[in-house]
Amino acid sequence: MAIPAVSIILLAIAGPIGAQTTKEATKPADKNPGHLKMALVNLKSLYSDGADADSNKANIQANLKRHLYFIDKLAAEGAEFVGFPELSINGYRFSNPG
Repeated sequence: MAIPAVSIILLAIAGPIGAQTTKEATKPADKNPGHLKMALVNLKSLYSDGADADSNKANIQANLKRHLYFIDKLAAEGAEFVGFPELSINGYRFSNPG
């Protein structure tokens, strides 16, 4: 399944400052100490509100697969927190066109 283009925004926000381990102490100085590297993903989800339960289940599984893809990709790029739109796993829509 091809992953459609999405908008990804990386932000730095204030976070808790923890004790450094020896491994962390040897890293270059953090330009934003005490900040969290966040990634926000905006994506279009498949809907799971149809009459066919098997189709709904497949759509939720596809949405989960896409979420996991972005979590893995962004974590590998250094994101410490990945945020998704509310209700993006089940693809809920607030109005049914039709």
